Amino acid sequence: MNIGEFNERVTLQTLTSSADGRGGLTEKSWSSGTAYWAKVVQLDAKKMFEEGRDFQGNAYEVYFRYNEFTISTNGNSRLNYNSIALKIHSVENVKQGERFWRIIAYDA
Repeated sequence: MNIGEFNERVTLQTLTSSADGRGGLTEKSWSSGTAYWAKVVQLDAKKMFEEGRDFQGNAYEVYFRYNEFTISTNGNSRLNYNSIALKIHSVENVKQGERFWRIIAYDA
Protein backbone atom coordinates (compact mmCIF):
# COMPACT_ATOMS: atom_id res chain seq x y z
CA MET A 1 0.00 0.00 0.00
CA ASN A 2 1.42 3.37 -1.03
CA ILE A 3 1.53 5.89 1.82
CA GLY A 4 0.64 8.62 -0.72
CA GLU A 5 -2.86 7.14 -0.88
CA PHE A 6 -3.41 8.22 2.72
CA ASN A 7 -4.70 11.67 1.77
CA GLU A 8 -7.97 12.01 3.70
CA ARG A 9 -8.44 13.17 7.30
CA VAL A 10 -10.49 10.84 9.52
CA THR A 11 -11.19 11.53 13.20
CA LEU A 12 -11.77 8.76 15.70
CA GLN A 13 -14.61 9.68 18.07
CA THR A 14 -15.71 7.98 21.28
CA LEU A 15 -19.02 8.05 23.11
CA THR A 16 -18.61 9.65 26.51
CA SER A 17 -20.98 10.07 29.44
CA SER A 18 -21.23 13.04 31.75
CA ALA A 19 -23.45 14.05 34.65
CA ASP A 20 -26.37 16.19 33.60
CA GLY A 21 -26.28 18.26 36.80
CA ARG A 22 -29.86 17.38 37.68
CA GLY A 23 -29.62 14.31 39.85
CA GLY A 24 -26.75 12.27 38.49
CA LEU A 25 -28.24 11.00 35.25
CA THR A 26 -25.75 10.86 32.46
CA GLU A 27 -25.84 12.47 29.07
CA LYS A 28 -23.97 10.86 26.22
CA SER A 29 -22.11 12.78 23.55
CA TRP A 30 -19.41 12.14 20.97
CA SER A 31 -15.96 13.47 21.74
CA SER A 32 -13.39 13.84 19.01
CA GLY A 33 -10.01 12.26 19.41
CA THR A 34 -7.04 12.38 17.11
CA ALA A 35 -7.35 13.01 13.38
CA TYR A 36 -5.46 10.53 11.21
CA TRP A 37 -4.38 10.49 7.60
CA ALA A 38 -6.33 7.70 5.94
CA LYS A 39 -7.15 6.06 2.66
CA VAL A 40 -10.93 6.13 2.24
CA VAL A 41 -12.77 4.17 -0.46
CA GLN A 42 -16.53 4.29 -0.87
CA LEU A 43 -17.71 0.74 -1.51
CA ASP A 44 -20.23 -0.13 -4.16
CA ALA A 45 -23.13 -2.52 -3.65
CA LYS A 46 -21.37 -5.35 -5.55
CA LYS A 47 -18.35 -5.20 -3.25
CA MET A 48 -20.57 -5.20 -0.17
CA PHE A 49 -22.48 -8.22 -1.50
CA GLU A 50 -19.22 -10.08 -2.19
CA GLU A 51 -18.12 -9.47 1.40
CA GLY A 52 -21.45 -10.72 2.74
CA ARG A 53 -22.54 -7.38 4.14
CA ASP A 54 -25.97 -5.86 3.79
CA PHE A 55 -26.13 -2.14 4.58
CA GLN A 56 -28.57 0.59 3.82
CA GLY A 57 -26.76 3.79 2.87
CA ASN A 58 -23.13 4.30 1.95
CA ALA A 59 -20.34 2.00 3.08
CA TYR A 60 -16.67 2.89 3.29
CA GLU A 61 -13.41 0.99 3.54
CA VAL A 62 -10.99 3.03 5.64
CA TYR A 63 -7.29 2.27 6.03
CA PHE A 64 -4.85 3.99 8.31
CA ARG A 65 -1.53 3.14 9.87
CA TYR A 66 -1.63 0.84 12.84
CA ASN A 67 -1.58 2.64 16.17
CA GLU A 68 -1.88 1.51 19.76
CA PHE A 69 -5.47 2.55 20.41
CA THR A 70 -8.79 0.83 20.81
CA ILE A 71 -11.40 0.86 18.07
CA SER A 72 -14.71 -0.55 19.19
CA THR A 73 -17.42 -2.15 17.08
CA ASN A 74 -19.95 -2.07 19.94
CA GLY A 75 -21.21 1.44 19.18
CA ASN A 76 -18.83 3.34 21.49
CA SER A 77 -16.51 4.41 18.65
CA ARG A 78 -17.17 5.99 15.28
CA LEU A 79 -15.27 7.77 12.55
CA ASN A 80 -15.87 11.28 11.29
CA TYR A 81 -15.01 11.73 7.63
CA ASN A 82 -15.81 15.00 5.81
CA SER A 83 -18.41 15.79 8.51
CA ILE A 84 -20.06 12.39 7.97
CA ALA A 85 -20.46 10.19 11.04
CA LEU A 86 -19.46 6.62 10.12
CA LYS A 87 -20.61 3.71 12.27
CA ILE A 88 -17.87 1.09 12.56
CA HIS A 89 -18.94 -2.35 11.41
CA SER A 90 -15.66 -4.28 11.46
CA VAL A 91 -12.00 -3.74 12.28
CA GLU A 92 -9.13 -5.77 10.92
CA ASN A 93 -5.41 -5.54 11.55
CA VAL A 94 -3.82 -5.92 8.10
CA LYS A 95 -0.16 -6.56 7.49
CA GLN A 96 0.99 -5.46 4.05
CA GLY A 97 4.67 -4.69 4.47
CA GLU A 98 3.67 -2.49 7.37
CA ARG A 99 0.69 -2.78 9.69
CA PHE A 100 -2.59 -1.05 8.91
CA TRP A 101 -6.08 -0.91 10.32
CA ARG A 102 -8.80 -1.83 7.81
CA ILE A 103 -12.20 -0.61 8.90
CA ILE A 104 -15.54 -1.14 7.23
CA ALA A 105 -17.96 1.60 8.25
CA TYR A 106 -21.21 3.06 7.02
CA ASP A 107 -22.95 6.37 7.41
CA ALA A 108 -25.03 6.36 10.56
